[in-house]
This record gives sequence, C-alpha cells and structure tokens, in this order.
Amino acid sequence: MAEHARVVSSQEDPLAATESGIIVPKGDLEDRILTSVVSAVLLEQEYGLRVLINITLESAHQAVVFKRIGVDPIRALMSSDSEVVQMLAAWLLAHLSLNQDNSKAVLESYVTESLIPLLKTSDNKDVLEKALWVVNNLSLNHSHSHILAAKPIVRPKASEDDPDPPNEGWGIIPVLSDMLLSQHPMVVAAAARPLVNLMHKDRCSSYATNQTIFVEAGAAPGQYAGIKKVVSILTRVYPPPPDDVILTLTSLLQVLSIYEDKYRLAIASSGVLSTLTGIISNPDTSEIAKVQALKVLFNLSLTPQTETIILESNGVIPLVLLMGTSYATHAMKRMALNTLAQLLGSDAVQAHLRASSLAKTLTEFLVEKAIPPATAEMIESTAVIIANAAADEYLREELVLAGTVPHILKLTNDVNPQIAEAAAIALSNLEIPVPDNIKADVATESSRPSLTRTLSTSEALGSHKEPLTIPGVTIMPIQGLPAPAIVPTPAPVMVAETPSFGAPVTVSRRERVIQELLRTEQTYVQNLALCISVFLTPLVQTTRNPPLLDATKIGQIFLNIQDIYQVHAPFLQELVAQLEKLSTFESFPIGSVLQQFFSEPELAKAYSYYTFHFDAADVVLHEQIERNILFSKYLEKCSEHEHCGRLGLSSFLIQPIQRIPRYILLTNELLKNTPSSHPDHSSLQQALSTIKGVATILNEAKREAEHETKKALFKRTLVGLPVEYDLTSRKLYLEGQLVLLGRTSSSFQQFILLNDVLLVAQKEKRKDALKFSKAIPLNSANIQDLPKDETGQNNFIIAYKKNKRDKQLKVGTPRAPEKEEWMKCIMERILALNR
Repeated sequence: MAEHARVVSSQEDPLAATESGIIVPKGDLEDRILTSVVSAVLLEQEYGLRVLINITLESAHQAVVFKRIGVDPIRALMSSDSEVVQMLAAWLLAHLSLNQDNSKAVLESYVTESLIPLLKTSDNKDVLEKALWVVNNLSLNHSHSHILAAKPIVRPKASEDDPDPPNEGWGIIPVLSDMLLSQHPMVVAAAARPLVNLMHKDRCSSYATNQTIFVEAGAAPGQYAGIKKVVSILTRVYPPPPDDVILTLTSLLQVLSIYEDKYRLAIASSGVLSTLTGIISNPDTSEIAKVQALKVLFNLSLTPQTETIILESNGVIPLVLLMGTSYATHAMKRMALNTLAQLLGSDAVQAHLRASSLAKTLTEFLVEKAIPPATAEMIESTAVIIANAAADEYLREELVLAGTVPHILKLTNDVNPQIAEAAAIALSNLEIPVPDNIKADVATESSRPSLTRTLSTSEALGSHKEPLTIPGVTIMPIQGLPAPAIVPTPAPVMVAETPSFGAPVTVSRRERVIQELLRTEQTYVQNLALCISVFLTPLVQTTRNPPLLDATKIGQIFLNIQDIYQVHAPFLQELVAQLEKLSTFESFPIGSVLQQFFSEPELAKAYSYYTFHFDAADVVLHEQIERNILFSKYLEKCSEHEHCGRLGLSSFLIQPIQRIPRYILLTNELLKNTPSSHPDHSSLQQALSTIKGVATILNEAKREAEHETKKALFKRTLVGLPVEYDLTSRKLYLEGQLVLLGRTSSSFQQFILLNDVLLVAQKEKRKDALKFSKAIPLNSANIQDLPKDETGQNNFIIAYKKNKRDKQLKVGTPRAPEKEEWMKCIMERILALNR
C-alpha cells in the first residue's frame, strides 16, 4: 500500500497518496481501468483496487475511473467483511473525491449512509484513516459540503407508495467529534481536518449550524462540551501530541474563536491557555502550529472579558519573551505583536508588564526591524503597543530608559500614514512627565534582576479557610497631568520631526531565557501550592460525614503532588536567594544550579511515581466528576477561587507531566545563547544531559504504565490463550494490527510482542474481542526484510520453528516507519533471548 504525504500547513490540502509502488498492467488506459474495475467490483480482489488507486493518483484519470465504476460499487466494497477491502475501497473513493464533479456526485449519493456506520463501528486505524480522507476531500467541495453535515438526512422517495424516510440524523459532525477521542493520533488529526472545513464561513454554507452542533455535542446549551473535548485532548495527552494533532486541534479552536464572543469566552475559561503558551514557547513545535496557537490567542483577545483570564493564565509574558527568542519567525512575531497591541489597552495588563523585558524587547525590535523585514502591520502594531504601554507611568519610564524615543520619532515621519499616526500618539504619551518617586522605583528595579513575588510555603499551605493573598500593583494617577491616550486596535496614525536621542539599552537573549525559567518556576510552584491548598486540603480536612471522597480516591487522584511541591519549593527559594546576591542575570550560574537540582534522587523518584500513575488518576478523576454530583460542584467552586484563574483541577494536575519537557526546552535555549567561553557553559551542558536522563526515566515509566494498561485489556478480551502464554508475568513491548498476507487474500490481525513470544490473534465480531490464533516463540525466530512488492505493501517475513517444523508468516504494514519499528523490536527480543 502506498504511503501518503500530508501537507499540514493548510486545512485546504486534499489527502491522497503520493506513490503506491504498484505495478500497473500495461495496455490502453481504458482497458486497464475496465479490467481493474471488473477485478475489484465483481471479484472483490485487492489487486484491482490497488491498481485503481494507483491510476487515480493522476487527476486527469479520476473522472474517467469514476465514470466507469460510479459510487455505489465502492460503497458496497466499503461494507465488505474484509477490513483490507474496506480500507482500499475508502482509499480509492478518497482519490476520486479530489475531482469536484466527482465529489458533488458522491455527496448527492448520500454517501454518509455508508461512511457513518464505518466510522462508528470500525476499530481499525487504517480503515478509519482512509474513510476520514474521504470525508476531508468531500469537505473541500465548498459549494456542496453542507450535505455532509445535513440534518436531517432525508432520501427522496422512489415513488409515492414508498414510506416516508426517517426524519432523523445529525450528519457527520457528531461522529467526527467522537473520533477526536481516538487513541491513534493520526485518526484524531484526520477527524479534525474536515471539522475545520465544515465550521469555517468561507468553506461551508452551514458553518454556523455546524459550529452549534459541534460545540453543544449533545449536551445542554451553554455547556460547550465540544470545546471542552478539544481542550481535554490538548491538555491531557502525554507525551506531547505530534505536530499534526496540535495543528489540527488549535485550528479547530481558531475557527471557533473567529465569530462568537461566547465561544471565545468558553475557550479562554477552559484551561487551555497554558497549553497554548507552551506550544508557542516550545522551540521544537513547528512554526505553523505556533502561529495557529497565536491566532487563537489573538482571537480571544478581541473579547474584553477574556483579558483578565489571559492575564491570570500567564498568557501575556510569553508573547513578550517570544519577540526575543532565536526561533521566533516573522509570522510568529507578527501575531505576537498584534495580540499584545490588542491586550495593552487594559490597565491590568499594563501593570502586569512592569519590570518585564517589554520596553527593551520593543526597542530592540525597532532597531532590528529589517531582519527579518518587518511589515507595515508589524511596525504599526509596535507603535500601538508603545503608545498603550506609555499610558502606564512605570512602563513609560522603562520605555524612555530603554531608548525607545528616538525610534518612535523616526516613525512619525513614516510614509505609511497609519504608522506615522500611531507613532505620534506614542510620542505624545512618552512625553508626559513621570513623577520622581516612580522614576526612583523604576531605577531601583532596573539595577538588579527582577522577580515577581510568589507565594511563600506558609502562605500557600496555610489554613484552607483563609483566602490566599498575592499582592498586586495599583496604578495611582497623578493629578494635574494630561491623560495618556490609549490607541484602539487596529490603530490609527500621524507625523512629526524631532532630534535624536541616545542609543537603546539591550538585553541579552541568555538573560531573557533565565527570566523565563524563573518566571515559569514561580508560576509552577504557585500552582502546585494552589492545587494543594484550594483543591486537596479541604477534602482531607473536612468534617463532613460522609466525606465527598474517601481517602483512597483522594490518593488515587492527587497521587504524590505534595512530594513534588516539597521538591520544588526549596529549589525556588534557592534560585531567589542566589539572585539576590547578584547584580545581573548574566553572571547567574544557572547551569550549576540546574545540574545540582536534577541530580537529586528525590526528584526522579517523585516524578516517576506521578508519571506512572497519572493516566489512571485522570480516569478516576473523570469517573468521579461524572458519578459524584457533589464532588463535581466542589471542583467548580474551587476553580472559581480568585487565584485559580478559572482553571479546573485537571489543569493543575497535568502540570507536573508538562514541566520536565519544559526544562529541557529552556536549558537547550540557554545553551544556545551562552558562549562557549562563558563559565556557565560546561555546567549547562551537564545539566541538559542530566535533565534528559530524568526525562528518559519518566518516558519509560509512562510506557510501562501504558503497557500494563494494555496487558490488562488483553487479559479481558483475548480468549482461547493457552495457559503457557499467560500474560501476567510477561512484559509487553509492542502491540498493533498488521496485515497477514495470504495466497489469495489478506486480513488485519492483532500482534502482541512480549519478552519471549509473539502472539497473533484474530478479531471477533464483538468489538474489542480477540481470539487467539498462534504463538511464535522468539528463541527460534528470525526476520527477513522484503522489498515493496506489486501490491505496495511494506512487507517482511517472520520465520520460526514450531514442533521442529519450519514455519513462516508474511506480514505487511501500510507505512514504512511501522514496518521498521516492528522489525527492530522483534529483532531486539530475538537477540536478547539468544545472548
């Protein structure tokens, strides 16, 4: 079978194969098509379907093949008893649907009557993926895609005597919504793509109705169940989801945040903001995924009610830091600037950004705006940000000290009238005098490394009856001074000419990353403290009888989060203590501090336990939320706590899982921006190696937990397993469906690789049920690679001895990487047993 190439940068990209490796019969095209159609339709031969798939890679042939075969025979094949035939039939229909005339005919044939049952009943990821290709390619027919989501599905009667058709059905959207919960990332991404198309105003005429269907997801209006589903996937998956899943799910949120204030508010309140800022800050995430996350943030900032939520979720500072990172591209900076320009009209945001690197970052951007070439929109946004920031006296003084004024003066003469006017307003605001006491405060702050105050241990873990207090800063306007002008977004413009000022003060990228590490550590420790004091402590100390949760359930949900807090609180105190002894961030020995911290055995021990049990804890939590109404209401009340930023318990519990990868990213960025001559360079290298070692331990713990869960599933669902192959004492290494190739036909079989044996099982009619087929002892096995044959399969042979007789299985995978993984894992087990 062919591998297909997906271009994930656009929801408009059709899904199809790029090559098939199939040898097409020679002869006239019409004869080849006719022969293959007869083979595929009349004989249900896989070979005929594969030939047609190969032929229809050429767009010019898609109409010709469709004319010959039509849609009904393919729909019949999609209902075949053979999963291989189902997959190939859906694959062929996906290719044919790339032609707009074909897709119109397919949509008008009520193809959802075949697709919906297949998507609902199949548990084969390859069948599902190909069926979802069909849905996506049909959703690209913008003038007819509404048929996919039509409610109700009504077939016209063939005659007046026929009974009325059933007036029911929600179309494809609820089915796609359910598939977002699939355990297979490629299925999640493939289900999200057509949803984006069907809910976009420019791509589907019924977009508004489709959004309502998706968002409500069968729940009561106002529950926003569809949004919560997307958010739960983005925030709960670990290891982090692949880029195509991140991209498609953030694309869903971006489409939902375009049109309705209520959806923006629901997304902002869902707890997803920390995940979005994590995507933006992760150097390893693709640029397009980062830009998509930034688009969501920008859309959310358009609703005034979301400003406080974005602020409380620490969604503002990362936008500033992004402007100074080495990995931020032109498109990323453009979206970050636009979002900051929108948010900085808020007094609270202005106060929050005091003593941050905003002033230095903006000035540096104006100095370097030609690299990469800044667009007029970016320069205008920068001027708007400066104008609005200068409305705050503290920020105004910081901007002046950073040397912003001469660059704004130049912009007042810009040929673009919008830029010139925004710059003129910014200059007017910057010229307003700053009181001496504020100048002194800013001078004091700028003379030493700054840290935002975090909760002390005693404050965070004090009596849960007392509210937590986190002091903020109140802006006190000075009487008699002109009121600074706030520039609306998008901004207006103007011009002026002025003398030049001194050179701007710049800040090193190393310093910015250290600031980010310190800021995120403070936030992390504070959130651990909030989770314990707001959510956990009242449950433990309650006098209610019976309690909301018994001690066992509390332990299963919260695990050892207190141990993790006890590891990090002293670390944060050490960071603060060391910083207070230094005059600059540049000399801070962050590498040696990190190396010492991650070498502590208690850290790896605490995180290993938490990681191993996290998935099970999440299951228990959601079971209790569904079954225990009082507990569910308790959690809602906790999330409304003034310092929780409307984040639910899940958003706090996921943070230890997300934190270690974050250290790797920040340490790697530190190393990139620390010269080899710097005394901290070698310590950073050691620290990065040590942190990666801890991450490896945690990943192994995660894999072991997942394998134990799957072993437990196989114990329940695998029937007929001989006692000598009992799973209890064996270790699971790999499992999945492979194509078992026979002489005349093929079938998907479940393969289970254990430490000493490879089990093969057949799927039963009952979903999830498996019937033992054969066992391959690995101590007598060998594997042989095969080149891709005329069927396009990625094949290999498993040879073994059973009862002193030589036997072999020929198996295949739809994708080359899967074949390589299976061959590698099997060979490793064979070598381990024969050492």
